[in-house]
This record gives sequence, structure tokens and C-alpha cells, in this order.
Amino acid sequence: MKYALINLPFKTNVIRRWRCSITNIQYLFPPLEICYLSSILQKQGEETLVIDAIAEKLNFEQTCSKLKCFFPDYIIFMSGLETIAEDIEVAKHLKIELKCKLICFGYLPSYFPEQIISKGDIDIVIIGEPEEAIIDLNNIFKTNNDLSNIQGIAFKKATEIIITKKRNAVSNLDDIPFPDRTQLKQDQYYLPFCYKKPFTTLYTSRSCPFKCSYCVRSWGDEFRQRSVENVLCEIDECVHLYKIKTFWFNDDTFTVNKKWVLDFCEKLKNKQYKIEWTCLSCIDILDEEKIIAMKNAGCNRIMFGVETASERLLKKYNRNQNLKNIVSLTKFIKSKKIEVLGFFLIGGPYEEISDVNESIALAKQLNLDYITINQMRAYYGTDFYNELAANNKVKFNLFPYKVEIENKISQKELSRLIFKFYRSFYLRPSYLLKNFIKILINLPSFVFMAKKYLCWELDKKNIYFD
Repeated sequence: MKYALINLPFKTNVIRRWRCSITNIQYLFPPLEICYLSSILQKQGEETLVIDAIAEKLNFEQTCSKLKCFFPDYIIFMSGLETIAEDIEVAKHLKIELKCKLICFGYLPSYFPEQIISKGDIDIVIIGEPEEAIIDLNNIFKTNNDLSNIQGIAFKKATEIIITKKRNAVSNLDDIPFPDRTQLKQDQYYLPFCYKKPFTTLYTSRSCPFKCSYCVRSWGDEFRQRSVENVLCEIDECVHLYKIKTFWFNDDTFTVNKKWVLDFCEKLKNKQYKIEWTCLSCIDILDEEKIIAMKNAGCNRIMFGVETASERLLKKYNRNQNLKNIVSLTKFIKSKKIEVLGFFLIGGPYEEISDVNESIALAKQLNLDYITINQMRAYYGTDFYNELAANNKVKFNLFPYKVEIENKISQKELSRLIFKFYRSFYLRPSYLLKNFIKILINLPSFVFMAKKYLCWELDKKNIYFD
């Protein structure tokens, strides 16, 4: 059996993840989700082709051309969230051109398998995590047995769409083989302010134990973590086979388990690799012992969601964090020469202009190295979305994908406030002076940021924020 696993072409750079899609020309991550499936199918004795049409800058015709040389029996792809309408349409036309079958997985397909099958002439939708389902599917394809015996899928039989029994989450992540990076070109992936290259991403866990109302947890609500030894073996492979020098741990929250973090950092430090790594964390689960261990093991950047300076909004979003802890821990992190990136949310039905101004003041007080401002979004299935839907305060459409919520602040004013936030943070004389060398080293990234976020007068009417 021949399987083509594709990161589908799109009109611009896009990072498709389970929890969101990122469209930003400064970032490009390897599509590990399909690379895991390639490894699994190869272990089953099948032939695979991985195509990252985004990294290779392939359009539809070029992608078709590569596929026709391989002539797959099945095309497997993960749809993005915001890109789902375009993804399904592209896949549908690939099926017509290649005369093969389509297998789709992803966050929204897991919620709307019937609509996905009907809209895109998709043969099979995998609901939830795909790794165990793809093994069962491969075995069924060989024997022509009934698909209805496989848990966690949807498929069309004659005119009926059948949804099978829910599949449990993968209980032991160590059972999943390392992603197939052999078919990727490592130098095609990049990260702003990355000082050592090449770079890759790596997952050590799935989901998140915290219940922030607006957040999509990757691969379900059950937090699971790989063993330290298993993660270290993948790092060994990346360092020795692909010469990776920078890792982005793409977990929802890397620092959940203190014992795990300390054990991992000690063992990674003992390997004496000359690597750097970045992770996402919640500030309230960091402490000085963790931070020191992470620094000693090569951590050079920690990212966390500050979100807002408003205690009222934090409580509303079930974001349990102490603002005083953020100030003291950020100061300690920076004292250990670890960069800090803070994420902030702006907008939504509850935020006032005064709340935004307080967040701007907090960002300056924290003296962060970088900030990212995201406009508040309501992702289908989250508690935040469900609350708005119950009160008729959200409009959702799958094809084309669109989610509209009622912002207390007008869209025009929100755009102005985002511009103000970025400009007042990055154009401070103290920031520019302190980071002069960093700006020179990373000049393309800073020029991009200046054009996109700071030059309001260039394009007042067409400002787009990721």
C-alpha cells in the first residue's frame, strides 16, 4: 500500500497545528503530525511519501506533479482550523487528479466529520488522535474487511455516513515512533530570533491540565507525557542524524510535572550537547529550582501567556494566575539570562479600553524581551465559545470558516490599540538601546515586525494581525 502524507499547499505560509493555524512568514514548523503517521506506516511495511508543500513552496499543480510520480493509494492530510475550507477544497481536487482516496484528521474534522465528508468527498475522517486508527485502517485495507469495526472514524457507505464508536486517547505516548524527519529538508524550517540552526520542533506531552476557557487543548483534555528517556532518544536522533541545534518544545505546557522537568534537564545537561531550546509554560507553575535547571540544560527562551493585567478578566477566563508572581518570576528568569516572550489577549465581549492600557503598562513593567498580541477568538468547542453560543453572542460558519464574536471595543479601535501596544513596547528608547545588538543580529525579523505592526500609517485600512 502506498500512502502520501501531505502538508497541503496554501496561498501563504501556514503552520497547521491541532489547536490553531498560524499564518506568519517569520515562522515555519515541520509538520510532525503527518511525519508520525509516516513512521507508523513504514513500520507496518508500507511505502510513504511526505510532501510539505508549504516548506517546498509548491502550488497545487506542482504538488500534483510530485504525487503523480508516486501514484499513492491514499492521501492523508491534517486540516488546519482557520484554513479548513481551503484545505478541504484542495484535497478534493487532488483526489480528482490522482484518482486515489482521502483520509483527513484534525480538530474541526473531529467535531464535524459528516460535513467534512460531504463537502470534500473525503473517504475517511479520523476522529481524534490518528496514530492507532491508522494502524487499524491499514490492516483493514489489506483484508477488505468492514470499516465499521474500527473505532474513532467516520466514512461513507453508499449514501450513509457512518460514525463509529469513540476511540480512547493514546495511553502511552512512548509507543508512538519518532516522526519521520528523513523526508524533510531541515534547513527549510525557521524561527525568528533563532541563534543556532538548523531548528526543529518536538513534542514531549499532549494536552494541558489547566482549563482556560478560551484555549484548545492539543489532542483532547487528558494530559499525558512521554518518558524522559524516550524524549532524550529523539533528541539524540535529531542531534546526530540531522545536526539540530535549536529545539522548540511544542507542548501546550512544557513545565507541568516538576519531577519530570528536573529529571529531564539533569540528563540533558549531562549529554553536553551544544543546543538551545524554547518552551511554553504557565508562569504560576514555574519556580526558581525549575528555572535554574532549565537554564543549565540549555533553555534560552520561555514563553507564557500573560494575557491581561485585569484580575477580573483572568477570573472570567478561568485563567488562574497571580500577577504578583508574574512580576517576580519574570525578573528571576531574566536574571538567569533566559529570554521571555509574553502573549497578550485583546478584545472580546468583556474587555474595556482601560484593561488594554493596564496590559500595556504591565508588559513594560515586566521588561519582556518580546510580546505577541492576539485578538480574542472563540474556538468551537471551548468553554468560552459555548458560553457565548448559549447567549447568542457568537456566529459560526464552517465553510467558509468564520467565527464572529461581539467585542465591547469596536474593531477599528481594537486595531488602533494593537498598534499602540506594539509601538509603545518596541519603540521605547530603553528597549531599543538595550537590544541594539540583538536587533542588528536579527534585523530581518525586526524589519518585518516594524512593517507589520508598527507602521500604522502605511496601511490603516488593511491591517491583519495573527
